[in-house]
Amino acid sequence: MALKKIGEYLLFFFFSAGWSIPLCGQAVDTLPAPRETSDSARFVPQRAVPEAVSIDGMTPREAIALLEAQEEDTLSPREAKKLARLQKREEKRHAKELKKQEKLRREVQEYFTHVVIDTSRAEVVPPAEPDPLLDSLSIPNTAEYHKDDSTMIGEALMLKKPPAPKPKSAAHAAFLSAIVPGLGQIYGGSQWWMAPAFWGGMTGTLLAVSFYNGYYNDFRKEYKNRILTGEVHEYEYYDDATLVSQMQYAEQQRDLWILGTVGVYLLNILHANVSVQLSEFRTQRKHRKMLELQEMFERQDASSTLTFSPAMVYPNQGVNRYPAPGLQLAIHF
Repeated sequence: MALKKIGEYLLFFFFSAGWSIPLCGQAVDTLPAPRETSDSARFVPQRAVPEAVSIDGMTPREAIALLEAQEEDTLSPREAKKLARLQKREEKRHAKELKKQEKLRREVQEYFTHVVIDTSRAEVVPPAEPDPLLDSLSIPNTAEYHKDDSTMIGEALMLKKPPAPKPKSAAHAAFLSAIVPGLGQIYGGSQWWMAPAFWGGMTGTLLAVSFYNGYYNDFRKEYKNRILTGEVHEYEYYDDATLVSQMQYAEQQRDLWILGTVGVYLLNILHANVSVQLSEFRTQRKHRKMLELQEMFERQDASSTLTFSPAMVYPNQGVNRYPAPGLQLAIHF
């Protein structure tokens, strides 16, 4: 009986093991592909994500610096603002340098001129027949350009001759502005754009004078009519005391605007005089600078120097009249 039970157990064991192997293989083959888990699901140490910081009240530059700081995870909001200020300061410095270079370039264009010293002349020589000794790649019956002299060709920047400044009289500018406001500024040239400003100022003050003078005359006429005839023509909502008060107020405002007109007129004369004086000072300073540059160049030219430099040689004789590299000897005196 016991042996029978043992046999049944063994048969059941082998029967189960025989069928479990293909079933396990089939289960392995038909398993779905593992899903890709997100970074947060994987137990892999990641860099800590910086906390969100509000950018309300920040300038765009500060906000960009703050976002960059969050990506790098190295700067605090305060340091980001400081970095933005430093970047802004650096941009201003760079813009100032560019402005200075542009000013220097304009001064060079103003003080110097580009000259080419060439004592030789070029002429066109059309060959009568193709020369068989020339290169076979040359095109026959084409014009050849060559120089008939081997004199040196120089190309450089030469200092312009300092122009004689045309003096302008400050007294004459003041006289012109006294006759016609703004005319002295136009005569000076440097502050011509101030002429429309003075025209507008005087026009505004004169309009204000006319406005308050009209009110003063109306109140005065009504007050006289009330005293002489006892009738009320206008301003019936004003009693006599209020009418006198309004008349005095209009008179004060009219007088103030008259003083303003006189002040703008005198300021126009003074500005014309001072602007011409400053313009003459700048012109004389520029002239002195050009004279100093010319003197410096003359001192440099006074010392003779001998220089060697590579150059292209243009032979004038022979069959092969094509440029070739050579050496140039130059004496500066």
